[in-house]
Amino acid sequence: MACLALFDLDGTLVDRHAAFTDAIADLCRAHGFGPEIEQWLLSELADRASAGCARPSA
Repeated sequence: MACLALFDLDGTLVDRHAAFTDAIADLCRAHGFGPEIEQWLLSELADRASAGCARPSA
């Protein structure tokens, strides 16, 4: 039996943003956090993800 691994490094196959947003909403709901905390988490984590993807200048 052959094994296959599929990597979606640039987000063209799976909408990672929607899954991430849903996961944060579920987390906040489970812990009783309000919408302000949800928005804060989304903005903070999005900023960190963007910073991690930044390429160093040549």
